[in-house]
Amino acid sequence: MCKKITIAAVSVLLAAGWSSAYAAVNEIGIVLGTGGKGSGITFRAKDGESENIPAERDGRQCVRGIKPAPGTANVWYLYFLADDADFRDGAAPKSRITVEYFDEGTGKLRIAYDSSDESVTEVKNAPGSWKRLPGIELENSKQWKTYTVTVSDALFKKRCNGADIRLEFYEMNAGPYISKLSIKKPSKPATPAGGTPITLTLASTPVEKGLKLIPETPEGKNSAVTKDGREAWACAPGTSAGKYMYFQLTDETFRNGSAPSVEIIFEYFDEGEGAIHLEYDSMLEAKIPGGFKPAAIAALTGSKTWKTARVKIADARFGGRCNNFDFRVAIPKNTDVAVASVGIAKK
Repeated sequence: MCKKITIAAVSVLLAAGWSSAYAAVNEIGIVLGTGGKGSGITFRAKDGESENIPAERDGRQCVRGIKPAPGTANVWYLYFLADDADFRDGAAPKSRITVEYFDEGTGKLRIAYDSSDESVTEVKNAPGSWKRLPGIELENSKQWKTYTVTVSDALFKKRCNGADIRLEFYEMNAGPYISKLSIKKPSKPATPAGGTPITLTLASTPVEKGLKLIPETPEGKNSAVTKDGREAWACAPGTSAGKYMYFQLTDETFRNGSAPSVEIIFEYFDEGEGAIHLEYDSMLEAKIPGGFKPAAIAALTGSKTWKTARVKIADARFGGRCNNFDFRVAIPKNTDVAVASVGIAKK
């Protein structure tokens, strides 16, 4: 049970002046430490459950926990409040929460937040408060890392001991270092030009609108990843020689030659060397090569940034002849390319 506490002292380390990346109402955030800046989020540096002070770790300004939770020696809390009206009181239920932390030692990090999920009844008169996510294990890499999660039921009514989010570190013998926390409304996938598109957003829980990714085939095993703070899916080799992500259209207005002229748009993380390309079920009569007609998507440059690629084709059949699916993306085996979204529109 998380009981209501009385705040003896509140210290806000941050003031207005968050960088221009957070000027829009679709994202709020706070940079912690001496000289830090924030907009739309308040950090509670000291209260009855925790105390954090400005610090520096590996050349980065941050805060460090110096007081563990009452009655413990290895549990540490950090409290945050979402102050912007565009995120409060259920205004942005689907939100992406990102934490930057220093990965040192062993232990676990998880996020507790104020949600609208009434199945969470830790506090009987405030159902939904104190919803907890599974969290991650620290790996002692001694590097700054990013932890990002997407929630669909953010309420943020200050029902977690007067706050909206609590970072919880467990089984740590020393206080954690945190440099930044942000909350962002997930961006919509890029839309192909022309027509009403079908889209696939590859978050930790994919959002399918007429298109789906096949989780596993003999030519590839796909799983959720986070790249540069954004959720996506990446492919690991299967049991065969290739490395492919397979896709299936579920919108019948695009299948079986109904929409031969289309544009396909991919949002991908540019990492490694080589090229990624499309193989799709085309209008060519012979299954081989008609079910695997190639088209270039992009050359990889190793920039480790998110990029967008558009592919226009004029002879799409999408009749399930690409190993029983409609198209596949070929990825070099020695790369960790990730895909965040795919959209298809009629031209």
